[in-house]
Amino acid sequence: MLADETESGVARQGLLEHRGAVDEDPVPLRSGKLIDMTCEPGQCPAQHLVVVATQGIAGHVATGRILEQFDGIRRSLRPIVHPGAYYAQRARDQFRGPAASAAMPLHIAEFAVVAAVQPVSQSRFVFPQIDPSDSDGLESEFLRTLRNGTAQLEHCGVIGRGNLFHRHQYNQPAMLPAAVYSTQQVRQIDQFAIHELGIEGYELMARAADAALRQLRQRWPLARRIAIVCGSGNNGGDGYVLGRLAQSQGLVVDVCAAVDPARLAGDAARACADFTAAAGHVVAFDAGVLRRAHVVVDGFLGTGLADELRADAKACIAAINASRRPVLSLDLPSGLDGDSGRDHGAAVLADCTVTFVALKAGLFLGDGPQFTGDLALASLGIDVPDRPQFHPILRRVVARDLSQRLQPRPRRAHKGQSGRALIVGGGPGMPGAARLAGEAALRCGAGLVVVAAAPESTAAIAAGSPELICRATSDPGQLRDLIDAADVIGVGPGLGQSAWSRALLDEVLASDKPLVVDADALNLIASSGARRRERWILTPHPGEAARLLDVTAAQIEADRVAAVRELHARYGGVIALKGAGTLIAEAGEVMHICDLGNPGMATAGMGDVLTGAIAGLLAQLKECGWAARLGVYAHAAAGDLAAGDRPRGLMASDLLLPLRQVVNPLEGVRPS
Repeated sequence: MLADETESGVARQGLLEHRGAVDEDPVPLRSGKLIDMTCEPGQCPAQHLVVVATQGIAGHVATGRILEQFDGIRRSLRPIVHPGAYYAQRARDQFRGPAASAAMPLHIAEFAVVAAVQPVSQSRFVFPQIDPSDSDGLESEFLRTLRNGTAQLEHCGVIGRGNLFHRHQYNQPAMLPAAVYSTQQVRQIDQFAIHELGIEGYELMARAADAALRQLRQRWPLARRIAIVCGSGNNGGDGYVLGRLAQSQGLVVDVCAAVDPARLAGDAARACADFTAAAGHVVAFDAGVLRRAHVVVDGFLGTGLADELRADAKACIAAINASRRPVLSLDLPSGLDGDSGRDHGAAVLADCTVTFVALKAGLFLGDGPQFTGDLALASLGIDVPDRPQFHPILRRVVARDLSQRLQPRPRRAHKGQSGRALIVGGGPGMPGAARLAGEAALRCGAGLVVVAAAPESTAAIAAGSPELICRATSDPGQLRDLIDAADVIGVGPGLGQSAWSRALLDEVLASDKPLVVDADALNLIASSGARRRERWILTPHPGEAARLLDVTAAQIEADRVAAVRELHARYGGVIALKGAGTLIAEAGEVMHICDLGNPGMATAGMGDVLTGAIAGLLAQLKECGWAARLGVYAHAAAGDLAAGDRPRGLMASDLLLPLRQVVNPLEGVRPS
């Protein structure tokens, strides 16, 4: 690390913690030494060089002394960490002041990047030499630079939505926490911070605005003009404070008041007054102002929305969506219900949402993810207290769950220790479903998988998957020995609803083995009346759930949380209600949600792969709840890996190889 020697003690004290970029013993060098570290394009003398531009050397970073002229574009020859970057955690105030932050206002990405990219020129940050007041020119240059940067980095890293970052960089975006709360709980946490921790409401507002501005500068570093739509509540107050902070950093700020500022009260009124006192200009809402901006900030409506929107509010949201500008929403996209994820007649389609204090359920349920875009959390320095009223209502299944439960196997492990799974299905004309389930069980680590299928299906299954043991089953009695030898049974993939199908299901249900039940097995259970069982995992999609509860699929989708609770109350065991945001319910546990997956997975056979994945994990873990949660997560993560940025045309079999990668988290790449 290069730091000004007058400030090196700060780095040694750990006060500037930039993730792993600051090592335990940084090397202090005068800023002039930066000139000596330059090199010709294509050379890479340092493998892990990070420049932390403290206030003492920020001015030198901005000069041409360490920059080269190339095709009219100035390029920094070294990866540089902006002193106001989003991940400069707990830095002293002087490192994040306007003077330091203004030193490099036109980063493409404010990340510390490992300088081992070949050639090194591919990791350079670009600084266009154009007039910041030239809106059209800046937008054109931004698009051209972003396009060029994407082409350079695509082969060596990950291209996130809206920004570029190297897969193995020091500072990857922070992981979201697992706990998810209701909007009422978040309001109570706010009050806890104000009344018990002694943090003023306006201070929380300032922290929220600062976090949102840092996110904006990180995502859209070339943006020089922003438009902020402010409403009447604290959400609008956040917007006014953000405008004041952005203006102090040299951005051109237009604040559009969707509500007359004279009607503001409390902290929001103070925020507006401080903005105007700092020479800020507030105008009545005007769609034309939005179109002139490079980024639109949505500070219109917050979490208190309960009723359908009025016509003027809908018009305001429509104008934001029609502006054809990137949108950053504060806390929640305006119009979105923070608890259910449904819109109140209209909602802002955000590119990114910075939510404050804690994650809200509406960001993950219903259409919430569609409106939210990329999601970031700013806790505002508040730790949620461990009190019953603050226990989360949902918990995200995260990669850490997988790595904690799926430990590396001992060297002398054998297949008998990894569990034996039996898949019952593959009726006439449907061998593929049973094969997909069987292969998924193997890819998730089951030691041995047997498929019991109709006699006419076994040849197709065995020919395509020689690792599967196929047993032609024409009579349910032939299942008994297979059931006795199995640790877990997955039933339903390709089973059908014939008399043969029902007889096989009855034989399976008569056993005491843990079950994974899907597809036609669920339809047969629904038609034969409810039965309750504790050692099974039901994995219905909305249509199957509707048949199990004797309602419509639309009713299931209208309130998925209530539906999964009712399914659990009626059928027991573990319920995994499939769909965008699969919900998992079991006794004694908070409901879990998986927020991975993509629209490409809405295709035939995906449910069969999930059945096999859960069965394979259940054979190893012996716990239905964990197997369901991790199976759902692994399935969704494998779908994302297989789809990449081209989900259309994804097939169920495309998930089989990525599944093996996902369930080896300590040896492979962990999904985020």
